[in-house]
Amino acid sequence: MHSPSSARDAAKGNWSLLRESVRHLALTAGEQLEWIGPASIDELALDYDAFYPAAWQSRDEGWISEQLATTLGDIDQMLINLTDEGPAAWTAKALHSHPRWEELRKLAHHAMALMPAEPWNASD
Repeated sequence: MHSPSSARDAAKGNWSLLRESVRHLALTAGEQLEWIGPASIDELALDYDAFYPAAWQSRDEGWISEQLATTLGDIDQMLINLTDEGPAAWTAKALHSHPRWEELRKLAHHAMALMPAEPWNASD
């Protein structure tokens, strides 16, 4: 069993990593390609998927509002929809021109507006 302090530390770590993955989704297509480098474009989804499932830790701390929870869920669903479309949605060309990628960036920008860098400082 985790102590309250270690649970809070885990939530802080998850928040920071989740926020960074959302920031990557909010980048322009060119910036996303630069961030990815030689890796596959699906790194954008894998990065988010690594931290979104543990977002409950941040929610338990009171850092995720209902509005942010909805937006994060919408981002997750958009990534699922892109995955369901197949490989054509995961190309450099798609990052630049696919309407779902643009919608995903808008969602990520909205989420970033709701995600302060250190919400634990506001609640202490």
